[in-house]
Amino acid sequence: MNTTAAPIHVAILSPLQRKPGRTQGGLEVVVTHVANALCRKGLKVDVLVMPPRGGDPNPPGLDELARVVDLKSRHKLIGFFTLLDYLRKERPDVLLTAGHRSNMLALNATALLSSPPCVILGVHNMLSRQMSQFKPLKRWLRTRAIRRRYPRGEAVVAVSGGVAEDLRGHFRIPRERIHTIHNPVVTEALRRRAAEPLDHPWFSSGAPPVILAVGRLRPQKDFATLIRAFHILQKRRPCRLLILGEGRERPKLEALVRELELESRVSLPGFVENPLPFMRHAALFVLSSAWEGFGNVLVEALSTGVPVVSTDCPSGPREILEGGRYGRLVPPGDVAALAAAMQETLDSPPERELLIKSATRFGVESTANAYLELLTDCLTAKKEHETTHE
Repeated sequence: MNTTAAPIHVAILSPLQRKPGRTQGGLEVVVTHVANALCRKGLKVDVLVMPPRGGDPNPPGLDELARVVDLKSRHKLIGFFTLLDYLRKERPDVLLTAGHRSNMLALNATALLSSPPCVILGVHNMLSRQMSQFKPLKRWLRTRAIRRRYPRGEAVVAVSGGVAEDLRGHFRIPRERIHTIHNPVVTEALRRRAAEPLDHPWFSSGAPPVILAVGRLRPQKDFATLIRAFHILQKRRPCRLLILGEGRERPKLEALVRELELESRVSLPGFVENPLPFMRHAALFVLSSAWEGFGNVLVEALSTGVPVVSTDCPSGPREILEGGRYGRLVPPGDVAALAAAMQETLDSPPERELLIKSATRFGVESTANAYLELLTDCLTAKKEHETTHE
């Protein structure tokens, strides 16, 4: 990149309508990490937000070099016009998006511009699995929209190889438009947060080993399978299960805990601002998801050195654990297999330093380089196209 030229101007459309009082989700954290990394690469970065009423427009942890642009809307229809106004006035070189609603909003707005920016869409989940929860009409409409609209972007970033295959197979996105870039997870800030002290009675000296899970209490995470597997395991050895997170599945999960008479051994304390010290002190971390896009929390766990067990769900865990090299993989929904893998890992845990080293593959620097290369290639291709058609 020519250092004497104006820096590339990148606008990042953050996930829409963050709820007040809720900490960033995994997708929002990724946006912050990408924005910070691109700032450090010398790019001019705007982060576009649409906070709901009472929501904080300033993403936590965002580099001071990044500019936050409040689109002053909590509704995507009004946001369309405020985004269009921003694009016309600021004329960024590239518009990065994250998540389906942001993707569609960007595509709709840039379609009305005579000289639009390069649009790079971000897909962070297994869309076909996510949409399997929809009613047939909604699923058909969403599939049709993705197939018709996503190829209009200059590129689509898939956060894992499985997501990339899903886009090609189910949504017919041209292979040349899809680029796999893993999420940036491991940062110095993450290491500092992991080193914070932990004050919890279950982690006192001589207490039974704690098995930890972290995530929103929703069907995708399949914590019911984890609780049933733990029910088998705790009959064989003393242990406890701690599930950090909040969500609509709480009543069902609490009822299951009562049904299995595990009230003294299973705890669901709700959302925890910083789960990393829990990971560092746990005996085992388990990801029990039915599907994932990538699995940021699995990388976070590895970065603290805690042994892990994961479902071999589509997609992400197999790539993160290199086919089982850094943690056992079991079929999704298989209670007996999960219980066995948990016991085997507790009985013979891998070296913590090996796990910590494995997580460094998902550092911010490598992700930033991949994004910078993609941005540069897209801008070059766009200029060549414009020159050809002059």
